[in-house]
Amino acid sequence: MAAPENACIMKEHESLWIFLCILIQLVQGKDSECISSNKCSCYKSNEFEYQCPPGKFKIVLHVIPRQYVKIDCYDLPEYDLSIFPDVDVGDLEYFQMRFCPLPNNSFNPTLDKFNISNIKYMQLEEIRTTTIKTVTKELFNGLSKLEKLSFSLFRIELEDDFLENLPNLIQLYLDNNEIHQLENNMFYYTPRLRILHLSRNLISHQLHLWRNELTSLSKYSFTGLRQLKSLELSSNKINSLDEDTFAELIELVNISLRSNNLNVITSNIFKRNIALEGVRIGNNPNLNLSDYVFANLTNLTNVNIDNSNLESLPQHIFEGSFNILDISIKNNSIKELPENIFKNLEKLKKLNLNGNKISSLPNAIFSSLRSLEELYIGDNNLTEINEKLFKNTANLRILNLRYNNIATIHLNAFIGLRKLLTLDLSYNQYDLKYGDNVEGLNPFSYCEELQRLNLSHNAIDMFPESFMDNKVNLRYFDLDYNKINDLRVASLIKVSTYEVIVYLNNNNISVLDFRDIKIYPIFNPNNYDALHNNDSSTVLYMSQNPISCDCFNFDLIQYVNDKLDPVIKTLVDIRLGNLHCSTPEAFDQILVRDLKPRHITCPLENMGCPKQCGCDFRPYDNCAVVDCSYRNLTNAPVINMTINNVKQVEVNLEGNELENAPYTGLGYDNVTNLFLSNNHIKKLSWIPPKIKVLRLDRNQLTFIESKVLNSLNESTTLQNLTLYQNPWSCGCSTVGLQNYLRNHYKKVNPNEVKCEDDKLLIDRKELCKSHWTIALAIATPILLVVCATAIAVALYFYYQEEIKVWLYAKNLCLWFVTEEELDKDKTYDIFISYSHKDEEFVIQNLLPVLEAGPNPFKICIHVRDWVPGEFIATQVTNSVLDSRRTLVILSESFLESVWGKMEFRTAHTQAINEGRARVIVVKYGQLNEEKLDNELKNVP
Repeated sequence: MAAPENACIMKEHESLWIFLCILIQLVQGKDSECISSNKCSCYKSNEFEYQCPPGKFKIVLHVIPRQYVKIDCYDLPEYDLSIFPDVDVGDLEYFQMRFCPLPNNSFNPTLDKFNISNIKYMQLEEIRTTTIKTVTKELFNGLSKLEKLSFSLFRIELEDDFLENLPNLIQLYLDNNEIHQLENNMFYYTPRLRILHLSRNLISHQLHLWRNELTSLSKYSFTGLRQLKSLELSSNKINSLDEDTFAELIELVNISLRSNNLNVITSNIFKRNIALEGVRIGNNPNLNLSDYVFANLTNLTNVNIDNSNLESLPQHIFEGSFNILDISIKNNSIKELPENIFKNLEKLKKLNLNGNKISSLPNAIFSSLRSLEELYIGDNNLTEINEKLFKNTANLRILNLRYNNIATIHLNAFIGLRKLLTLDLSYNQYDLKYGDNVEGLNPFSYCEELQRLNLSHNAIDMFPESFMDNKVNLRYFDLDYNKINDLRVASLIKVSTYEVIVYLNNNNISVLDFRDIKIYPIFNPNNYDALHNNDSSTVLYMSQNPISCDCFNFDLIQYVNDKLDPVIKTLVDIRLGNLHCSTPEAFDQILVRDLKPRHITCPLENMGCPKQCGCDFRPYDNCAVVDCSYRNLTNAPVINMTINNVKQVEVNLEGNELENAPYTGLGYDNVTNLFLSNNHIKKLSWIPPKIKVLRLDRNQLTFIESKVLNSLNESTTLQNLTLYQNPWSCGCSTVGLQNYLRNHYKKVNPNEVKCEDDKLLIDRKELCKSHWTIALAIATPILLVVCATAIAVALYFYYQEEIKVWLYAKNLCLWFVTEEELDKDKTYDIFISYSHKDEEFVIQNLLPVLEAGPNPFKICIHVRDWVPGEFIATQVTNSVLDSRRTLVILSESFLESVWGKMEFRTAHTQAINEGRARVIVVKYGQLNEEKLDNELKNVP
């Protein structure tokens, strides 16, 4: 220790003398001198040394102003700033304190005492004691410029924000402190941190160092952390790892190095981490993996190396790690994989290869993966799936092949995937074609457990007819954005007990074929109860298709308007949404759901259609339509068309230059609707014998010949006649027309037919007054009474049964009618209504009794007496009406039968209308009376 050099003699007033000595030295320009006092002894060599207090010192300071301060403590029980010397050292590069207790609150008073404003490096060391100290952010107040902090040999607990006042910290050494854990956000306030040492602590579970600026690690970073289980190093800037970086972490279970700048992971880096279960090294953009890097880690279960621009993987990378369950290598640049890379990974359940550049896979690459359940190979360059690739993956549940260039799939490619639940082949070039000899077959036939199949965005032009035949668990089938042209609706009938969603949006579908599905209920009569009781159906979505709104889709328009058998909608529920008509041009952009069956027509070509006209067929009323309107015709064209199975012919000649209406010999004999409005017709000499609608308005007619009026009067088919806006002459020749208007006001509106001269209504104007007028006035009431009487008698004899039923129901004139008379024309005595599940009871027990004996009953049952092919609803109504009584076999099965309930309601309604008991209910078996509706409860 240096001898004291007393530049000034200590006097009684020591402080004053010290000040004077320093002032003298400054004035003389000499170096700072060491000044001793009764507080501290001072010695000077190449540095100042202060011993406080003199003799039995408790602290020793080594000082070089503006360079460093080093403080050693000896048996100092607590931090006492009063025993420190008064030394002005200014800004420092280095501040060290060893074996000293930490300040109670902050280093700020210490900094003020030595006039320190900035420190670059602070080192704190203490011999461990039994006292655990809590380090808070207040301890480092005033140290915002600090770049390096070393904190060791303490027993400490760290607050989450203990680094908040050290924003410029670059290096942090926390070695040998018995730290038990670090919180996730502990380094949030140190964005410049590059080096962190945590060796020789007691961190035994999780160490999270994500989102820092760490650039390198070595084995010294974690020395002593032998009990560490989880290490999170994501989102740093680590670019290199020594081969023995993790060598001492022998109990490490999970490690994450995601989102760094790692270049090479060497083969032996995890060699000593035999407890390792999970490794995540994704998002390292320049990563290279050495062979055997994950080898022989028998506890390893999860490996993630996503998004790292890997171009290849070595063959033995997973060798010996036979307990791996999940491997993810997605979003790299791998073009091919070694055939044996997954060899012996028999426990692997999930493998993700999405987002690479793989164009082909070795046939045996998955042969060891017998436990594989999820396989993702989407977004690659695969072009073909052969019959060997998935031969040994019998436990596969999910297979994702979307976003490839797959054009060919062998028919046996999925033959072993009988447990497959989800298959995604969307965004490929697959066309589902296998040649004429295997029409109707598809590679999905073997996937009996399939629930979801996505074939959207491919090149399929035909719906796979037999696809739904064995898919008892199917729920979702996507064929959006393909090239499917026509669709047979019956091919959508499912066997699945679930609702099946089928997407056919954005295809080329122009026609939906309902032919087979319309006859389905007829050929499956035993299933009609099941069909109606099944709440689930195939739900079809098919927007954005070029639908033809013509007679080829007449069934579709009938379906939309509920004109088909209701059973069909229980089989297939078609959701058209905003589907528009594509053709014909007249319906362009019209919503299909807005069309009615009467709007639909189809062109009739090569049927003898007049050259000047257009000819169509309207299936709604089975009518041939000849449209010759507004063609500047001066003569009615000849209609010489041969059309089979057409019940009506409609000819439209409106808006032409005709002066004569069509006459006999022009082929109009079968015309039922004739439109002649807005012409120049002056003469009407004939009307078609089958005419129903005749429009003659807005012409030049002045009268109608008597023979034509006779034809009009005698016509039994005419329903509507228009005669307005014609220049009618109101003389005696018009009497016949006037009488016709008065007698047929329901066929022709007399309020529209006016005289040309005075614009009076013809039916109200007095024409040709004579004695016959008086006679007619007298005779008319008498004639009306006679006619009314005759009509009443005729109506009674024609409708006597209905009249007697009504009287009986209203309890009127009961002397006039008996119940036997009401039922005398009934075909059957009893109609038995029952569920098909109770058929054995009815056939074997009930019928033999009712149809035997001296007075046998005539029985109607649907299994024997219904006509095949007739609509079920029609046959239900006819059976009830043709029977004197309806016998209901009321059972649990009957309550679940939609058609049984319909049969009951029909009979019950008839009984109510007639005011007498028509329904007999027989309870069969155990019955849950809570299921009975009010109608059944009220039946006596």
